[in-house]
Amino acid sequence: MIYNTHSHLQDPMFDATRPRIIEEIQNANMTVLLVGYTPEMNQRALALADAHDCFVVAVGIHPNHASDWTNQLEQLRAFATHPKVVAIGECGLDYHWDTVDRATQKAAFVSQLELATRLQLPIIVHMRDATADTYAILSTSYQGPGVMHCYSGDADYAKKFIALGFHLGVGGPVTFHNAKTLHDLVTVTALDHLVVETDDPYLAPVPFRGQTNLATYVTYVVERIAALKQLDVDDVITATTTNATRLFGGNP
Repeated sequence: MIYNTHSHLQDPMFDATRPRIIEEIQNANMTVLLVGYTPEMNQRALALADAHDCFVVAVGIHPNHASDWTNQLEQLRAFATHPKVVAIGECGLDYHWDTVDRATQKAAFVSQLELATRLQLPIIVHMRDATADTYAILSTSYQGPGVMHCYSGDADYAKKFIALGFHLGVGGPVTFHNAKTLHDLVTVTALDHLVVETDDPYLAPVPFRGQTNLATYVTYVVERIAALKQLDVDDVITATTTNATRLFGGNP
């Protein structure tokens, strides 16, 4: 069983194809963590998880949607008590797009860290072009555990995040031919600290790069990690699934 720790299958763009994708997920005996990022996407994820046993949910406010976070917080707290919710996120900092001012992003992030701590839930962290500030906040405001989603930082910070209790989320970019820094990082990082993800519909792996990503494409991520680390695919599946179930619950 593969545990995909980051999917947005609740996105409306999948409305026409979702039944087929769910059938493929079920046939593969896969567990998929549906990750919310706005009130609507949180609610849609919960509805899917209520209908299908293969899904669990993370609820959160994405930094690019955090401008109204104070008015969304009470609803987020209510969502977080749902029995299928296993994490808070995705939340964090995004200085690449800077669609929301940085002070607001930080306030929304800290608020969600506090919620995760209070509910004893892991956190799923979105970090883009904001490594130093993300680490500074996590090191002072949160004690782990969690996932650094689609980790793209350097090896030194990877060690620091791991020391805080975080796993590194590895997705489609690990299959990109020019992603040498990520290849090197995955090669030297112990499997105990890795989980696999897709971030669908984004970041489709090779051979689908540039197309719509699917939750089931996580198999290509697993295969690439196995090749980089010179391990059997089954060993990577076993390790990453064990890591995910320790974080989010369930039976590996």
